[in-house]
Amino acid sequence: MRAVYGQTGEIGFTLVSEKGGIMRSNELYLQVLPIIHLGTGEAEQVLTTATSPESASEFFPDQVGAYINMFNNRSKYFSGGHVLSYELTQVPSRNGLVMVKVTQHVTD
Repeated sequence: MRAVYGQTGEIGFTLVSEKGGIMRSNELYLQVLPIIHLGTGEAEQVLTTATSPESASEFFPDQVGAYINMFNNRSKYFSGGHVLSYELTQVPSRNGLVMVKVTQHVTD
């Protein structure tokens, strides 16, 4: 962590990665989308992320853990870019459902 001083004297902190780059984060939200292949008619569901909570899938509390585990188990195979890690957090939604906030940690 590195102290950062603003123009008016306020103090903030910036996280610095082990490689020396500044760590930043992106807030994303987990989505489950149905996909139908037009050529074959095959159907499947895919797990992806959205940039706003309004587009997030809402999960039943007894099912959300399986989606989080699937994302965590597969995200280790993501490659390229400046992504360091992902952090998934359950966020209570309406009617007792749960959204999943995905914090993507990146560095310069």
